[in-house]
Amino acid sequence: MTVLDWVLLIVWLGLALGGFWKGAVRLIFGGGGLVAGLWLAIVAGDDAQAAIEGVMGIPWLSAVLGRLLLVLLCGGLALLAGWGIERTLTAMRLGWLNRLLGAVLAGAVAAILLGFVVVVAIQFSPELAALCRESQVAQYLLWVSEAMLGAVETL
Repeated sequence: MTVLDWVLLIVWLGLALGGFWKGAVRLIFGGGGLVAGLWLAIVAGDDAQAAIEGVMGIPWLSAVLGRLLLVLLCGGLALLAGWGIERTLTAMRLGWLNRLLGAVLAGAVAAILLGFVVVVAIQFSPELAALCRESQVAQYLLWVSEAMLGAVETL
């Protein structure tokens, strides 16, 4: 194993352990709340801006605050719901399953993102391309990113 293998493994393991400590429920509800909040800010941002502009009177600031408040409110409510589900799972003695699934989910997402990082880095550095040919982990990450990019191309 090369130095690049060890670096990629340590980064991947760190991200997977982060998912273990957070748990799958918090990862899913946090990400889902953020996505829902961004969608709500796009759809209802003008209405929130109009409501805040009536109170504040500064158009550009009310535009920013209206959309930001929607994202924060939606994300906060999703995290609150996730916290309740996490507490319920812990009370039912299923906290271990939440943590295990969190590690699996974070590990899968980390492998995909590291694969994309390796693909982009290879495009900019011929030296890194030579290192990746010798690396076992980089080959696996390139395979994962190729599979994901192939799935995107078919859409």
